[in-house]
Amino acid sequence: MSCLPHAFLMLMFSCQPAVEPGPSATDPLENILQHNSTVMGGNQAWEQVDNLRIQLDIREPAFEVSGTYIASRNMGMRIDIESEGERVFAEGLHQANSIPCNSFAAAAARSA
Repeated sequence: MSCLPHAFLMLMFSCQPAVEPGPSATDPLENILQHNSTVMGGNQAWEQVDNLRIQLDIREPAFEVSGTYIASRNMGMRIDIESEGERVFAEGLHQANSIPCNSFAAAAARSA
């Protein structure tokens, strides 16, 4: 789970076209990224974004949970997952440190 939010953060803050988007993109992924940049205000708008917060609803056949994903340009990120109002998972990186902070590691440290 920790690789997906980090990859998403990298995509959001580093995979923007160097010029304003245009209709000439032939790569489907590049076309999607250019279109998204345009509808979100262009590259200048993205350059002004310092952090973002995304509310998630995750629905699987066996369970449903909600989550909050927070990321910043200084490579800090955090994701909190809740089920029925109780936090069941949390993980994050603080200010570009490569040491993950997650609920499972904290629980293991407490029980040791």
